[in-house]
Amino acid sequence: MKTDDADLKKMNENLIAEGEKTIANIDQKLKKLDEIPKDAVSKTQEEYIKVVDESIKIKDETKSEFTKMIDEMNKKLGINVNNNTNEKVK
Repeated sequence: MKTDDADLKKMNENLIAEGEKTIANIDQKLKKLDEIPKDAVSKTQEEYIKVVDESIKIKDETKSEFTKMIDEMNKKLGINVNNNTNEKVK
């Protein structure tokens, strides 16, 4: 949808950038999962969970604001996901 609303355009650009950052973090974590030693599965469940948790930590892990940004955009567009009704966009 094309819009001339500068605020909405900026929100969309920020949302795309945040999404790309989130995808990059997920890709890094997936790569690290491949590096988990094969013998880790023979450990207890608690030990295995700890190994996995430690393995997927990444240096530049930032808290994602993606969900918050989606909620803000929905509000601006008049989308109410709680009751599945949409207000008319102004």
